[in-house]
Amino acid sequence: MKNLKFPNSYTEGLKCLALAVAAGAAFLAGSTNAAPPVAGYTRWFDASTLGLTDNAGVSTWPDGSTNAADATVPAGNATPVYVANAGTETSLGAIYFAKNGGAGDSAALRFTRDSNIRTVFSVFKGNSFLLTDNDGIDFHRTGDDSPTDPLWAGYSDAINNGSTYVNGTLVDGQNYNMPTAFHNGFNLVEVLTDGNTCQADSFNKDRVYHAGNQYQAEVIIYDRVLSEEERVSVEHYLMHKWFGVSYALGVTLDSPANAQEYFVGSVTATATVNNGTAPFTVKFFSKKDSDVSYTQVGSDVTSPPYTVSLGALSAGTYQVYATVTDSAGTPATADSTTNTFDVVVATDNKGIGGTITYTDSNGLNPRSSPPYAPGYVVHTFANTGAGNLNVPADVTADVLVVGGGGGGGTTIAGGGGGGGLIYSRACPRTQPPWQGAGLREKMKRHERAKSLPCLKFVVYDFFVTKNPTANCANHHLPTRPPSSTSLHLWPT
Repeated sequence: MKNLKFPNSYTEGLKCLALAVAAGAAFLAGSTNAAPPVAGYTRWFDASTLGLTDNAGVSTWPDGSTNAADATVPAGNATPVYVANAGTETSLGAIYFAKNGGAGDSAALRFTRDSNIRTVFSVFKGNSFLLTDNDGIDFHRTGDDSPTDPLWAGYSDAINNGSTYVNGTLVDGQNYNMPTAFHNGFNLVEVLTDGNTCQADSFNKDRVYHAGNQYQAEVIIYDRVLSEEERVSVEHYLMHKWFGVSYALGVTLDSPANAQEYFVGSVTATATVNNGTAPFTVKFFSKKDSDVSYTQVGSDVTSPPYTVSLGALSAGTYQVYATVTDSAGTPATADSTTNTFDVVVATDNKGIGGTITYTDSNGLNPRSSPPYAPGYVVHTFANTGAGNLNVPADVTADVLVVGGGGGGGTTIAGGGGGGGLIYSRACPRTQPPWQGAGLREKMKRHERAKSLPCLKFVVYDFFVTKNPTANCANHHLPTRPPSSTSLHLWPT
């Protein structure tokens, strides 16, 4: 994915998803207890599951992980309160933590320390630190009293050298001013370290120093750095759950590319999954033009990279597409577009020196690779000797075109250029080649036993066209051929 594309701005993204927001809010009314889509979290605190009345005290915030590291009020601190409707698009509840006089008497909750934190997701609003600790300062913020302060004061190399996302957008956490205009001031913050660890043991109680007025809605902690696919999956889960943003599951077939040619042999299919709930199951289906129906190729692919071998394919035209099924409570499915591609026979023609290009069967549309089937190989090489044409020793060219030399010139006039030369095995030897002054044929005459159709070639700066003609007399070069350059062509 190899690969989600976000809107140019978060505001633009909200406009694009305006219709989905209302549908998301209705859907979530009865589905707030779904677990995070990526297992293995070491802490999971979800305020939407508390079921308390508005303004009720929260003395315990249960940890939904298998570690049961419930958060409780530390001695000397105040009890935070439940806000039944936090004002986000989905009307779920959150917990309000008051600053009061500071860390000593702030509203706070403490849980069993996690010393191996590498990924954090937090639906957060307000001031001071995202997470706190009795000893550590990994999540140290620049201030305690402004909700727009950047998230990081720069005290943790693991965070500084890692990645921080706000509402799905990668940001510089040390300089990015936190937005307050969306979701009633709540933001989804994602922190992935550089692989080194951080530690935290509480909400709103940094040692004896820092606290602020803040809201916590949901916090998910992992002791490993999530993959990009996993990160996006959890991001979408939280953006949908708290902000009503909906994402349609999709799958993109990256290869074989549509309208591309591949050599006979093994061809690989690769797909990218977009949105949805991980893990995903991807299947590939293909058929040859002559087949009636598609068949699945290879086994189901359940982890990235999503790729299978289509097998050793013979020459012909093929179609392929991919399907994906996600792991949502009600699994969603999606199909990719169908790509059509050709498998062609590779050429083994060779030349010495110069440049090889290929044209189609009409001698048109030159390209460096792959060869056309059928088509022509065009070998271009320069004349480096006085009147001597350097060609491959074992050349078996059908047509040889040699440009004439340029004419001399003065300040008032230019002399005419020397004529060009065309040599064709397809023409009777009784008809001499067209040969200009100063050039002589230096090509071995590999005559074919059978007569070949006579062709007319026109060459303009390495561009070749080919048209059938009635007789060899129509072989010609343009008026101003490329100087001291020759081409020879043979079928692929």
